[in-house]
Amino acid sequence: MKSIDLMVAEVSFSSTGLGIEIGWANALDIPVVCIHKSGTVPSTAISGVSREVIECEGREELKRVVREIVNKPT
Repeated sequence: MKSIDLMVAEVSFSSTGLGIEIGWANALDIPVVCIHKSGTVPSTAISGVSREVIECEGREELKRVVREIVNKPT
């Protein structure tokens, strides 16, 4: 995990395992961007460990947002 430049996580539903991985990334100073489906409410803990939280309407918007995140200069 130490070689990762960025973590993108889909957080529409709570998951202990994903929370642990996000926590590891945060502890290693790896930027975390969280994405969730419109109409869902992600855990409030997400805001404390993520650089950005993005809400997406559907599959096409999700693909566009992920492309923008990956291609964004650091």
